[in-house]
Amino acid sequence: MPGNYSELEEKLFSYFREHPNVLGRVVEDYTNKNPAAMEGFIERYLLKKSLKELMIVANRTAIPFASQVVEELNKIPEVKSTGQTISLANISINNFPNSELNMLSDDSIRHRSVYAIGQWAHDKRPKARSIHDDFAEYNILLKMLSGIGVNAVISVLPELIYDRQDKAEVREPISIKWFFDTLNESGGSNLKRYITVDPHSKQIQLAAGRPVDIMSSMGLLAGYFARLPDLFGKEIVAVSPDVGGTGRAKVFARTLGYILDKEIPLAIIDKERKKGGLAKAGDVVGQDRVKGRVAIIVDDKIDTGGTIDEGAASLLLCGAIPPIYAGAPHCLLSDSPKRNIPTTQFLFERGIKVVGVGTVYRPDKFVNEAAEWFTELSYARYIAHAIWVNFTRGSFTNMQKRLDDELRTGKVDIKDYVRKSTWQPFIRETYCCECGTEITQTRSVLIEVEGVRKQAYLLGCPSCKADYVKIGSPDK
Repeated sequence: MPGNYSELEEKLFSYFREHPNVLGRVVEDYTNKNPAAMEGFIERYLLKKSLKELMIVANRTAIPFASQVVEELNKIPEVKSTGQTISLANISINNFPNSELNMLSDDSIRHRSVYAIGQWAHDKRPKARSIHDDFAEYNILLKMLSGIGVNAVISVLPELIYDRQDKAEVREPISIKWFFDTLNESGGSNLKRYITVDPHSKQIQLAAGRPVDIMSSMGLLAGYFARLPDLFGKEIVAVSPDVGGTGRAKVFARTLGYILDKEIPLAIIDKERKKGGLAKAGDVVGQDRVKGRVAIIVDDKIDTGGTIDEGAASLLLCGAIPPIYAGAPHCLLSDSPKRNIPTTQFLFERGIKVVGVGTVYRPDKFVNEAAEWFTELSYARYIAHAIWVNFTRGSFTNMQKRLDDELRTGKVDIKDYVRKSTWQPFIRETYCCECGTEITQTRSVLIEVEGVRKQAYLLGCPSCKADYVKIGSPDK
């Protein structure tokens, strides 16, 4: 048997493509000569063959995040060893004049295992996309996949909407059940599983109707705070903003303590409102643990920032060292109708520093402008490994533990997870940056940039007649 196994492998690959039924006989013939080499070859051959079945798709808002996930997938050693690259499927999505969606897959997806990544645009600007626009688009995407004849669809939703409405109050619907029922109806029998990150509560699995793999971002957040220079040499307390989030805060405190090799105490804010909706210092359970320490509030979602602001005020009254930090996987930062200023400005003026995980779509412009008080950590690597483990039928729990351990031990630098802004003056989806006139999206295609397929939007301004090509999301 020749010593140059890579050359032999290429010959065998070519032969097996022409004679697929003789694989067993050739393996038996060569196994006795060099079992280790043949075993490695068989693994690479089968993996290379199975990679052709893996396909990644996304709705338009999720294109930037999905592109990062694809990049991380191609960095996985097993994928690199095959010499193949995974790319984002080319899905053309266009709007009719009345806003109806038209969707077409330009790539062959039949008999593939498809991972459909979805994100929602929490944008309240006039004429901007809303979460319901993206939800409708994602449902149509699932419906298209179910009609094409794919082998399986795995829905990858880093952030769930309606997950806070997971139990019935008086005359209120359980909206998370409607959310999953709609997706299950669109995906049909091909929709096999969901992958998500830190839902409001794990009981949403009862409403899903499909198996749900729940990932945790607490290891990533703890890894960031453990190596934040501003916290070096300071005592820290982890804080849950309500009783329901105590378990999440405990996991964060335990992980942070493991990295720093010391115990991190836990405090809890009683979320019961007093007169006028204000939180008092007495609402903090464990006040003696807060005094003289830097407080990190750990929540699942930061929406209007009201809970974080009330909690920060209570912690400062208890003697916490400013500034107050807040960490959450899902930073929506929606504007409150009760305030005259945006939530972003409100949190900045309050001196609260926020660290979020990139489960929510955020344009580069925002990351650039909010760098003084907001940091976003990329979760694309975790999602990429979750997809790979699901595809190769590996252990989901071991994968999560391995990635968290890499951060704990310093094997992977936390700086690699911090999103760096590449923002430049840009064109919005509906307005021209030259004259401010509303523009129309004429076409949406995928192009290849440095070996990676990315979405390109071809836009034209009806006023100044300027033509633009944008890579990434409409706001990127």
